[in-house]
Amino acid sequence: MSKVYVIVPSHNGVSDSERADKIAIEWWNITRPDSVKSLDDVTERRFSAIQHPTTSDYAFVADDDLDLRVHPSFDPSDLVNLCSELTDSEASELNTIINDAKGSVISSDTLLIPNWTRLTQAQAESAGWIPSSTP
Repeated sequence: MSKVYVIVPSHNGVSDSERADKIAIEWWNITRPDSVKSLDDVTERRFSAIQHPTTSDYAFVADDDLDLRVHPSFDPSDLVNLCSELTDSEASELNTIINDAKGSVISSDTLLIPNWTRLTQAQAESAGWIPSSTP
């Protein structure tokens, strides 16, 4: 499993923090859509969103080699719409990839938008995303 910090820019009037949170929810919905959720569920997000301590930018922390089982009733529309940097052709392709994977698995790397900045753990530490534990 490879941890990746994905910096999410604000876009089309949606703040970076709101987008990061909504993407975390939609990634959870891939495997656990509303049709199968329970009041006993302990989470509603696949991963966490974090704020840079000095720049106020937002990122989500994901695994770029995670296999996600796509629930047959998952509708990818909201997730694809959150990826508003995609061209119409790219959005259509992502929608098709997710729909074709229903009932099977899809790699999380497939869902990461290519033009979003991805940082490794070491790069995130170097860029100040992770506060140093030394005084």
